[in-house]
Amino acid sequence: MDAFSMVAIVFLVWAISPYLFAMLIIKQCIQHKQLMIVAGLSSILAIAGTWLLIDMMYIQPDAQSALALVVIPMYQWLVLLVIAVLNYIFNRKH
Repeated sequence: MDAFSMVAIVFLVWAISPYLFAMLIIKQCIQHKQLMIVAGLSSILAIAGTWLLIDMMYIQPDAQSALALVVIPMYQWLVLLVIAVLNYIFNRKH
């Protein structure tokens, strides 16, 4: 990537968006126990996503490694949406 590209910016925003949403979910927590559970799940998700990206790009690169930049955030979003729904349900009860 020698020149500025809006497509590259879009991919980078897509790649970091699950981490930003995880921070938003953590901020919405009311109780300490809820905060610890959501923060722990978000941390595991962030570590796993980062490890998968590093693994696909540097440790075991192949022709489809670039697809990891699209697919891994999608899986992270799916898990985060489940966490967000559970967080919302828990917050409505209290």
